[in-house]
Amino acid sequence: MKKICLIRPGITGMLENKVDIPYGLLCLGSALKQNGFEVTIIDLTDETYEIIPEADIYGITSYTVYYYECLKIKKWLRENRNLNAPIVIGGPHASTMYNEIKNDGFDYIMVGEGEITFSKIANQMKRNNQSIIIQGERVDNLDDFLIDYTLVDINEYTRKTDYEKSISILSSRGCPFKCAFCWTANNHNLVRYKSAENILKEIDNIFNTYGYRNICFLDDSFLIEKKELEK
Repeated sequence: MKKICLIRPGITGMLENKVDIPYGLLCLGSALKQNGFEVTIIDLTDETYEIIPEADIYGITSYTVYYYECLKIKKWLRENRNLNAPIVIGGPHASTMYNEIKNDGFDYIMVGEGEITFSKIANQMKRNNQSIIIQGERVDNLDDFLIDYTLVDINEYTRKTDYEKSISILSSRGCPFKCAFCWTANNHNLVRYKSAENILKEIDNIFNTYGYRNICFLDDSFLIEKKELEK
């Protein structure tokens, strides 16, 4: 069983750190675990690189504001962890700027959604002399991958709603609009929904397992489909 370590770089200069769980990595990690891989999610916010374990594959999520930190993590992994482990970069920055970062030394650049494609090719991944750009297969049925909250310690996060701790979830992906400032316009313009039954099951699990009563929806456009919202 291959060990895959997924990393969220630390975000510096924030008024409050560890506000939201790394939901994107949680979606990817849940899918990889469901497909038989041993998955660890590491959030480097307020942490040192030393907490990153040995693994067969490393995946780093990227936003533009901390892309430089992604490069530092890659360099540290090459010098201090499994030298032969391929390093994959994904997330919004990689998905929109893949041509600009293809010479930055990552073995793979995952463009778009990774749940299906990462799971399919992980066993064939290896170190490369140049970055291989991979177009992730779109997840059309969001109910195919159930979120495994045991991959993170949700009690470390501080999101609050009405002064009480809340947890963030996603009930849909995508947005039909084409706002110039938004990376979703070119990557997720087809809106897909989890079923109402799946969403309620996820909320019940959060309530019964962790005691959270407040939910924050991270959807790109939560109010697009009123019938789904009414359900």
